[in-house]
Amino acid sequence: MDTPYKKIKIVDKKQETKTVNYFVFDKNIDAKPGQFIMLWLPGEDEKPFSIANAIPLELAIAAIGPITNKICDLEKGENLFYRGPYGKNFRLLGERWLVIGGGYGFAPLRFLIKEGLKKNKNIKIDCVIGAKTKDLLMHQVKHKNVKTYYTTDDGSYGIKGNVLAAVQPLLEKKDYDCIYCCGPEKMMYSVALLGEKKSIPTQLSIERYYKCGFGLCGHCSVNGWLSCYDGPVIFGSDALKLKDFGFYHKDRTGARKQI
Repeated sequence: MDTPYKKIKIVDKKQETKTVNYFVFDKNIDAKPGQFIMLWLPGEDEKPFSIANAIPLELAIAAIGPITNKICDLEKGENLFYRGPYGKNFRLLGERWLVIGGGYGFAPLRFLIKEGLKKNKNIKIDCVIGAKTKDLLMHQVKHKNVKTYYTTDDGSYGIKGNVLAAVQPLLEKKDYDCIYCCGPEKMMYSVALLGEKKSIPTQLSIERYYKCGFGLCGHCSVNGWLSCYDGPVIFGSDALKLKDFGFYHKDRTGARKQI
């Protein structure tokens, strides 16, 4: 029987943060930074995950719900299934980047940084990684062209405050060709406003609740813009035109809820 799902085996698994497990699988996929897959645990459900690396396939999965908790309980040698990749990817623009990741939203940005450095050795990157506490911070990309700034809401590591505590001073001191951002939507909304104010192209990864993953069901619509199909990557100038962006989302039932 034909099926869109492909089997993958866990070949490595590491605890990256208090909630995030980093999985390495036995398959290479043709994917670009910003795209996602639908990961299926047989007998349970499927969930979308941003791709953290393509060769081999790697995923950063936060244990924050019934399905993700069960996936994070799996060990090396066990199997999962996926379909995809889906969605629009980040575009590599210029040579001076500001990359901003909030919480486990940094996973696809780490893939982006690696791809950018691979394609252009002259890229210089300032990277801001934020989390509520030190034990929730994701790992940086170690490279001579990457300078990393950390923020924590409680001040347990790096600069005290959210990512804007580091981002705003950087934007005052430096010029950038592009800003890349993924994380909580309210944070991305603030970053999009800053990018617009500074006239810097800003690319965001907006993830909503996905059911189909390829634009059929419309569940992930943000004022007509389909996150799974038209995105998840969108320029900040376009995102700011979506009246629900940064303010409302839909839950699994389709009900519109305030963020």
